[in-house]
Amino acid sequence: MTKGRVLDFVDRNAVNKEACEWLVRLDGEQPLSSQEFRELVAWLKRSPAHCDALERHALLWERMDALAALAVPLGRSRVHFWHRLAARVRIPLARPALAMGCAAIALALAIMLAPRGVDSHETAPDVASGAFATSVGEMQTVTLADGSTVQLNTDTRLRVKVTPRLRSVVLSRGEAHFEVARAPDVPFVVYTAMGAVRAVGTAFRVRILETDVEVTVSEGAVDLDRVSLVGAAGIIEEFPAMEESLALLVAGQTVRFNGPGDHLKAVRDLSASEVVRSLSWREGLLTFSGETLVEVIDEVGRYTNTEVVIVDPAIRDMRIGGVFRTGETDALLDVLETSFGIRVSRTDDHRVELSRGGE
Repeated sequence: MTKGRVLDFVDRNAVNKEACEWLVRLDGEQPLSSQEFRELVAWLKRSPAHCDALERHALLWERMDALAALAVPLGRSRVHFWHRLAARVRIPLARPALAMGCAAIALALAIMLAPRGVDSHETAPDVASGAFATSVGEMQTVTLADGSTVQLNTDTRLRVKVTPRLRSVVLSRGEAHFEVARAPDVPFVVYTAMGAVRAVGTAFRVRILETDVEVTVSEGAVDLDRVSLVGAAGIIEEFPAMEESLALLVAGQTVRFNGPGDHLKAVRDLSASEVVRSLSWREGLLTFSGETLVEVIDEVGRYTNTEVVIVDPAIRDMRIGGVFRTGETDALLDVLETSFGIRVSRTDDHRVELSRGGE
């Protein structure tokens, strides 16, 4: 046996051992720490053999579920381990701790491995004031004159105005994430028809739902404030004055409210992986961990003009998990059909019906 072959044999043993160790950590009760995540990314990027070893041992251990949450539909052009897993994207509901543990690394690994292609994200030049909007499936990042950034999600409309005394945003539709440059003497306020969110230096998202406004804080803290609305039917005209604070939210908390009065729902604490999932759209990803099929279809529908209709009530509450690219409706439908036994029927170019598959 040559020296080269001996070294190769030793290297394979080391890789196999490391792959087994990573599977144990992925299958653990606690999510990976930031340092562990960086180590995993570095290990996977070091050699294609590492991805192969992880796949091989997952199959041997019957632990493919530990890797399923890492799979992202990457496009038919890449014949790769992560691509081959695309048809098996799921998170086992019997293993909630595993699903939560994989969520954070699923997002970042998907970003790292996904092909770039055409980017639906656009960046606007620095602005002091203006109106911005995205169409269905489009995203846009706006950098304000003070250095703050606003990222608009799909089908979103807002207006911004930055002055020496106040940084103001009126969000009239959709969802946006805000990273606020520190300026303690210049408040940063996001106004909606149901209330205002006030911050100094922080990061948070605001989403307008059908009857509520949802606020999630990922860094720092924000105040929810009652505002005086100007105009008919709750339509905001210019920037209304804040009246009083309704609640203080800190990093890792979320809340919904549905009116300018005291219609504030209970503040909820989120785990780190829940925060990651709620913000995964910023990287063009949708991350699910046991949501019902109805919830998944509602979320996916925000990014496409294709109407997806659940015609069979028996599957409405089916639990779905996985990571998908925004706008790639066909990839999601393929997974529902191949992994969840759902019949996918295309009635025309713009409508898809879902029902229970055959036995």
